[in-house]
Amino acid sequence: VVAVIVAIVIRSWSAKRSHSGPVGTGDLLQSSYRAEEVKNKHDDYVKYYESGDRSEYDKNISAFYNLVTDFYEYGWGESFHFAHQKKGESLSDAIKHHERRIVDALGLKPGMKVLDCGCGVGGPARSIARMSGAHVTGITISDYQIKRGMEHTKRDHLEDLVTLVQGDFLKMPFEDESFDAAYAIEATCHSPTLEAVYGEIFRV
Repeated sequence: VVAVIVAIVIRSWSAKRSHSGPVGTGDLLQSSYRAEEVKNKHDDYVKYYESGDRSEYDKNISAFYNLVTDFYEYGWGESFHFAHQKKGESLSDAIKHHERRIVDALGLKPGMKVLDCGCGVGGPARSIARMSGAHVTGITISDYQIKRGMEHTKRDHLEDLVTLVQGDFLKMPFEDESFDAAYAIEATCHSPTLEAVYGEIFRV
């Protein structure tokens, strides 16, 4: 499914860019790869995904999110996750309610330090920081997502409550017991093993 989504997205992107150069969608920044790079990045990711070999997960997952982030934002908003929708509830409201449940389940409050493991462009981190008053540090392997996320965080005047860090969630650049709580929303599936990522979350 992931490979099919990437293929559709990249074909659409390549077609648009080949005719008109860099394409912006709404207020999105210029994409992270030049048009001539896109097909190679896509093909490399599909080979990685279909091979089952996760030894180069870091390079390939970074490339995947550098490719699809603009499209995720365009179609999904800034929070890249699903949520249960009640009858008549919008997806946007369902996502906010999902993030509210995280705040409540973890008992987050001002003064706490929280880790968002696999933060994307920081949508949940900003939402959870606003709701709780806790400081949220997000980590993503994608340098492009950090660029986007920092723009959004500055726009929302949340620099004091949200920090975004580029890094590998299997080798996080944080000291032991740096955080009071942690959450991950649909991101740990990219880890070669769940024991590796959750062991690292437990450490920090």
